[in-house]
Amino acid sequence: MNTLPYTSVLSTRWKTQTGMADERLLASVRQLLEERTNQQVTLGEIAAELLLSPRTLRRRLLELNTRFSTLVAEVRGNQVRRYLTETTWSLDRIAEQVGYSDAANLRQAVKRWTGESPQGFRSRVRSQQSTQVCDRNFERQMA
Repeated sequence: MNTLPYTSVLSTRWKTQTGMADERLLASVRQLLEERTNQQVTLGEIAAELLLSPRTLRRRLLELNTRFSTLVAEVRGNQVRRYLTETTWSLDRIAEQVGYSDAANLRQAVKRWTGESPQGFRSRVRSQQSTQVCDRNFERQMA
């Protein structure tokens, strides 16, 4: 046989040295996507950052039961929700910051994720947060 006995050792060492163990791959991809929120990022660019070929990254994500496009949507969705609840930014500004082409596409995405308009989502979450703060203040006063 013409196989090299150290190939699996090298593969294991490479994963350990580069931090690309499966548990950490998703976190690494998410982090890179979060760092580039207002840019259109490709799988190839993220793969290059991780020192992987695009095909290898795609295959490894599939082994983890996800896709690159799913991770992009997840990261964008989390950032949009955060901007809607933690800032007073307009939808145009949020769309620009997160990489949507315009506010109309952002509105459709928020409606798809939450079942409500961006303004409705923002109002509801802020109302819930306000209620929680009041409850905590009341509990402190009673203690």
